[in-house]
Amino acid sequence: MSKVFIENIGNASTTASFCGNRIGHNVNCAAYMNHDMVTIQVESNGAKVRGIKPILLDSSEHFEEWKDRIDSGNGRLFIDALEQFGVSTHWS
Repeated sequence: MSKVFIENIGNASTTASFCGNRIGHNVNCAAYMNHDMVTIQVESNGAKVRGIKPILLDSSEHFEEWKDRIDSGNGRLFIDALEQFGVSTHWS
C-alpha cells in the first residue's frame, strides 16, 4: 500500500523560507498515511521540499493530538505547522 493523502494542514499555503532560502510561494504542510504511520512533510506546489525532514507519527490519533498541541488558536494552523519545521513566513 502506498501513502494516502490525508490533508493539507490548515488548508492554506504561503510564501516561505528555510535556513534563509526561499522555498516557494505555495508552501504548506501535508499529511499522508502509510499503514498506521502518519507522515507530515513540507511541500511547495505539491512536491516535497528536499532538506526538511518529515515528522513521523505512529497513529492518526497522535496526528490529531499533534495538531491540537501546535494550534495557537489564532486561525493560523498552517503557519503553526510550518514553524514546527523551522520554516519562516511573512506571517511568522
